[in-house]
Amino acid sequence: MGESEYLGRDDIIRASDTDMVTVDVPEWGGRVRVRTLSGKDRDQLMADTQAGRLTNWHARFAGLVMANADGTRMFDDKDVDVLGLKSAAALERVVQAGLKLNGMDPDAVDELEKN
Repeated sequence: MGESEYLGRDDIIRASDTDMVTVDVPEWGGRVRVRTLSGKDRDQLMADTQAGRLTNWHARFAGLVMANADGTRMFDDKDVDVLGLKSAAALERVVQAGLKLNGMDPDAVDELEKN
């Protein structure tokens, strides 16, 4: 393996490593974009979950992963309570797509919620 096969600091910083998928949400009458989380967002979500801050978890997660066309978050943290009032089935569609896209094990999340 040659030295040129290794990434440098700038290569990593410049890398476009985010992805988005489209999720049909018939309860809302259309589609939404679901994005990958940043490492920082994922760590904060997991820390909050492990600390027992599970109130409105599905709405919090959905708010983190739903994205505008440019990949930025569609909802701010202040929108979580409003999202929590939306259809559980719709939120579940978004959450499941977000968990899959982000390589997060739904069983692990369920276990955290039980504890």
